[in-house]
Amino acid sequence: MAYAAAKIDWIKLRSSYSLSSSVISSLFAFHQWNLNTRAKIGILEKQLQDIDFTYYRSILKNKSIVNQIEKDLKTFRPVKYRVNPQIKAIQQFETKAIENATKVQENANKELIELETALLNIQQALPIDELTVEDVLTACPKIEEKVEEMVKREKWSVPGYKEKFGDLAIM
Repeated sequence: MAYAAAKIDWIKLRSSYSLSSSVISSLFAFHQWNLNTRAKIGILEKQLQDIDFTYYRSILKNKSIVNQIEKDLKTFRPVKYRVNPQIKAIQQFETKAIENATKVQENANKELIELETALLNIQQALPIDELTVEDVLTACPKIEEKVEEMVKREKWSVPGYKEKFGDLAIM
């Protein structure tokens, strides 16, 4: 019998996708459970299922017990379980996991675009020694507005400059 879980490359799944630790631990737990269950099924399939009732009749004095057990075994029907609720829960979990994965992918793509834009800006930026006043004013127009406002108020010093850099006046 072909198992769908056997077709999954578990090592690649863990290493190549950036999954959260809870998703990785859930996948690892499922993988372990799957391996254990497949091993148990293999052991149970190899066990003998036929019972030699003639042998037990020959060694036991009370043959009616053997007849009763044989009758019970022939009439035995396993209990049928409804698994539809579990299947629905699994499907809901799967859809939620897919939604979360698409959100993570969208966020990662947005962040990647932002990082690529920032990298492009860094690569295209002028070195600091080649910057001109015009370059600074086009990059940040608020500086020009602030300077114009300070000139109108006849403020010729920048607040906090002397405290930070000291007074350069000779007198």
